[in-house]
Parts: sequence; structure tokens; C-alpha cells
Amino acid sequence: MYANKSSLASQGYYVSDSFGGGANRNLSRLFINENRLDINDFFAKEKASSELLRERIKEKWVSLFSKEYHSYKHIDTWIISSELLHYNLLFQNEINSLKEFLNDYFSNIHVVLYLREPIDLLVSHQSEVIKYGGKSLFIPNPGKDSYIDNLADRKATLLKWSGVFGEKKIISKKYSKGKLIKGNIIDDFCDSIGIQGSDSMRKVENYNLAYGFITLLIVCIMNILDIPSKYSLYVGNVLRKSTINKIKYKSSKRTIEIYKKHYNGDERIIDHFAK
Repeated sequence: MYANKSSLASQGYYVSDSFGGGANRNLSRLFINENRLDINDFFAKEKASSELLRERIKEKWVSLFSKEYHSYKHIDTWIISSELLHYNLLFQNEINSLKEFLNDYFSNIHVVLYLREPIDLLVSHQSEVIKYGGKSLFIPNPGKDSYIDNLADRKATLLKWSGVFGEKKIISKKYSKGKLIKGNIIDDFCDSIGIQGSDSMRKVENYNLAYGFITLLIVCIMNILDIPSKYSLYVGNVLRKSTINKIKYKSSKRTIEIYKKHYNGDERIIDHFAK
């Protein structure tokens, strides 16, 4: 949505720079339980060894959002778009902390969820991991990684978020490109929340082309060789626009079945929420 800030602003909608991008992209970490190893690792990398230094970082995140809010509070409707909220918040109490934070700023909050088939989502996620330094083409086995399970388990996602915000506040759709309005998630999202789409809006496929299998393989090898990321990103961006990129990264039938069996479970919950 960030690429369409100007177009949406002309219609009275503000796309926030916090949570998903910009200088305050780490704001979602504010709600992570303090006893989780990953948040301790994050602060260690930030060289915030003491509780005082950690609090100063958190205060900075809150201050940046507060300044953003007061600069644009005259706009009634905000759009906060961030995969990091789903990725970082593993537990319901963390989502509740997010809600309590947002309640101080907004009176009416809706949550829009697009639910992809687990294997498709994880292939996409692993592609992003490789793009930014990952050294393996293989996605983890189900049940071995809490982050991966959090991403892929659609039923758990629905129950956690609806458990905090309430069923009536959840707008949930099964992600299938063939069923998206105009075949594009930007137009589909706008329609879901009652925004008038525009031909001037930048579409996802026009600026965020996925890496194909050969592109991923070459970038992965560059990462294994510890070639600086600025070079692998450059190579990836060049290759993804070439014909070589048309060979897609696909999983075996066996892998697809494993993930379907592990994550799909009772589809009635998903069908109850999703359109």
C-alpha cells in the first residue's frame, strides 16, 4: 500500500509509515513478550544490554508513532499495512497489547487478513529470506519452527486475532490470485474496505516481481559465498526482469501434501471467517 500513499491520500486515507516500513518498522516488536529469545537477540544486536537502554529504544518507537499520528490525525481513516505484525506477534496476549496500544489512538479498528495456502505462503516467505541473505532453498518442516507455524496456521491466526478484536472486526479472505478483483490484491483490498480503486494505483506485480527458481538459486549461492547483499540484490533485481525468471520455484507433491495435512486441519473455521 505504501506505493499508493498519494492516490489514497487524495481519497481521504492515510497509509502509515509505522509497523511495516520506514524508520519505525520495528514498532511491532514493542508488543513481543519480554521473555522471548528473539527479542533479546534483537536488543543484543542493537547493543542495548541494559533495561534502561531497551526502554529508551521502545520510547523512541512510541514517540515516532505519536509524532506521525499528531501530524496526520486530521485524516479519519488510517491504513496500517504490515506482514511484521503477523510474523512477530506469536501469542494472543501480544496481539492484545497491540490492540491496547492502538485503542489510545483509534476508536474503530478493523483487521484485514488474507489467508494463503500454507505451502504457497511458505515458498513466498522463503524467497524473501533468500532475497535478504538466506542460504537455503528448503523451507523448514512443519512443527519445527514457531515462526513458520505462526505464518502458516490459518486457523490459529483467525482464532487469535478474532479472539482479541472480535469476529465482527475481522475481514478475512482466502488468497487466490484468480479470485482477486481485477486479479490484483491492491484492487481487492480497496474493495474489501470500501475504497474506490484507481487505474493510477501501482499494482503489486508491476513493482514487486517475485524471484523465479533460477534467480533464487543464483542469489542463494551468492549468499553462501558471503558476497555482500548489495550485489546479490542487484543481481536479483536484474534477473527477475529477464526471461530466466519465468521458471517458478515449486515444491514437490509430497511436500505439498505434508503441509496440507499438518496445517489445514479443520477447514470449517477458515470457511466460517473467509470469503
